[in-house]
Amino acid sequence: MTLFFQFRDNASVYSYNKDFSISNASYDFELPKKATNHVASLYNDTSITLIYSNSSGKYFGAITYDRKTNKIETKKAKKWNFKGASVVGYGNDNNKFYLITAIKNSSIIKIHTLDSNLKQESHTIDLSAFEITGDQRWTYSFHNTLFNLDIKEAPQVIEYNIPNSLETTAADRKIFFSKDFKTIYITNDFFKSKTIVCKISTETFKGELRTIEHDDFSKDKSIIRTSSFIIDNYMCSLYWVRDYVNLKIRDLNSFKVINEFEIKKDEPITFRNSPIIEKNSASKNVRELKTTNQFLRKTIYNQPTLTIFKTDDIYNLTLGYTITEDLNPILIVHFGIVGGFLLQSLINYVDTNSVQFTGLFDANFNHVKGEVIENSYDKIEIFKKTLKRTKNEFLVKNSDTYYFGNYNKDLQTYSVYSFK
Repeated sequence: MTLFFQFRDNASVYSYNKDFSISNASYDFELPKKATNHVASLYNDTSITLIYSNSSGKYFGAITYDRKTNKIETKKAKKWNFKGASVVGYGNDNNKFYLITAIKNSSIIKIHTLDSNLKQESHTIDLSAFEITGDQRWTYSFHNTLFNLDIKEAPQVIEYNIPNSLETTAADRKIFFSKDFKTIYITNDFFKSKTIVCKISTETFKGELRTIEHDDFSKDKSIIRTSSFIIDNYMCSLYWVRDYVNLKIRDLNSFKVINEFEIKKDEPITFRNSPIIEKNSASKNVRELKTTNQFLRKTIYNQPTLTIFKTDDIYNLTLGYTITEDLNPILIVHFGIVGGFLLQSLINYVDTNSVQFTGLFDANFNHVKGEVIENSYDKIEIFKKTLKRTKNEFLVKNSDTYYFGNYNKDLQTYSVYSFK
C-alpha cells in the first residue's frame, strides 16, 4: 500500500509492506506549479503517477513515485490548448487519463489522452453529419443534444459500478465509460419520445449516433419522464407517466430489447426485492411505502431515474425518483474534489432525498429472487458513525474493494479500512 499526503505547498509519500510496516518514505516534495488539484492516478508494476490540474483544466502536471527506488519526479505542468472548446467530462483507467472537450457551437468533440509521462494525444470526432428529429419533428444537431438546448451545462459523468445516488443519475445527459475504457457512451434523455446514444471508440476514435425510440410514447400524455443507464453490455431505458412505468433492457451492441418490466397502478411490483422506501437526508428518516400507488403518486413533481451496480454477478438495479426542486442536476466540471470523486459520490448516496426500491437481476438481466444485502457504501456509512473526531477522509476503489481512510485528531493516527 502507498499513501500520499498532500499539504498546502508540498506532499509526502509512505510505502508500506504487507504487515503495514513502512518500507519507504519521501517527504516534502513539490507539487507541479499551476496544477495542485489531484484528478487521476495511473499505475504500473513499479510506479504510481498522480495527475494534477488547475481548477479550470488548462494546466496539467504529474508526480511519479517509483516504489522500488523511492524516487520522486515532479513533472512541470503543461498547458493544454482548449481555445474555442469547453470541457465535457473526464475519467481514467490505470494507464491513461481521458479528457473530453466539445468545440463550441459545433458537433465536433475531442478526446484527449494523457499518460504517466504527460504525453498528450488528441483525437477529433466529427458528428456534424448526424441529425436528430425531436418530439415535435424539428431537426437538431448533435451539438444541441450534447448540451441542454437552453443552458449549456456539461453532461454528468457516471462512475462505473458504484452505488451512484439517484440525484447523480437523474441528469438528462450522462457520460459512461465502459469497464475497459475502450468505449465512451454519451446519452441524452431530453426528448421524451426517444433516447439519443453517442458511442465513441477509444481505439479507433470513431463515433456513431443511435436513436432509441420509446414505443409507449404518446403526445396525449401531459407528463412524461424518461431516463437511461448503461452498464457492461446493457442499456436500461425508463419510460414513466403518471400511473405507469416501463423498463426495457437492451443489448448494447444491437440495441434489441432482451427483457422488459412494467409497473402498473393498483398492481404489485413484480421485480423488486426490497421494500419501497422514502429517504430524507435532512431528518435522516426512512419511511416504508406499502403500495404501488404510493410509489407512483409523486412522479408528477419529481424526476424518475435508475442506477445499477454489480456484486458477485448480480445486478442491483435501484429505481425511483428524486425529491428535489432541481429536476436536472448540473455537473460543473471542476478538477480536484477534496477527498476524491468516490468520497463525493458516497456523500451524495447518503444524503439522498428520494423514493426508491431495488431489484436483483442475473448476468442476463433476468429478475431473480433474494434479499438485497448492504452494499459497500452502506457498510462504510455505518462504520463512519462509530468514529469520532476524524478528518481528511478519502475513499478509493481497487477491483471490488473500497479503502476508506481518515485522520484521528485525538490519537494523531491515520487509519485505512477495507470494505467489500
